[in-house]
Amino acid sequence: MKYIFQSMQWSKLCWDLSWNERISLKAIVPQIGESYPIELAWNEDHIQTGFVEFLWQPPHSELNGWEDRPNEILKSFIISGNLEVSTKAGENFRFTVSSRLPLLTAFEEQKQESEFKLPECGSENGGSYVLWERARNICSSRIEQYIYISGSECETTLEAILEISESNKFLVYHAYLPPARYETVITRKLLSGKELDVIDQVLESASKLVDQTEVKLGNNEIQGAKYY
Repeated sequence: MKYIFQSMQWSKLCWDLSWNERISLKAIVPQIGESYPIELAWNEDHIQTGFVEFLWQPPHSELNGWEDRPNEILKSFIISGNLEVSTKAGENFRFTVSSRLPLLTAFEEQKQESEFKLPECGSENGGSYVLWERARNICSSRIEQYIYISGSECETTLEAILEISESNKFLVYHAYLPPARYETVITRKLLSGKELDVIDQVLESASKLVDQTEVKLGNNEIQGAKYY
């Protein structure tokens, strides 16, 4: 299991480019060996210097979530490298990229584990419940062998990506985004028992997302952001 940070808005480093109708991935994805200023939301201000990994999403998904264009999951990346406190005025951190991996490849390389647990919350009767059990505004999209789901519980946003392999469901990505402190992980957990029952219930109730990409794109192209 690996923890990744996701509140960095990479689009702000190339704001004008981020709104072009067509954008080459090579032109916009952070480059290996390059250094970038990093600003994170206070939800992720627990970050420490040293080796870190960030989620990079195409600009529209970064600014609005994957719900509009779930297929942009296919063109999202894990950006790894070294983070250090910046010596430049007005900057918090500098980040030097050492590797760049498509998000789906990161899923494929992750070893199976059982440590991760779906987040829970205490209930009125003294017990607890899995947050997904009470999630609202649930939607889903099938992307190759993966299923993306999102929802919300009170003020908390929840996201998950499942890999379907024969009759098995593996949780490969989970984002728990409450007002206080974000937790985003890449994992590979075979769902079973109550967790499997909860996710199956979520999938049954989810409305299907319709991808809103408006132009025909090549494998190495994305559409820019439409709104924020």
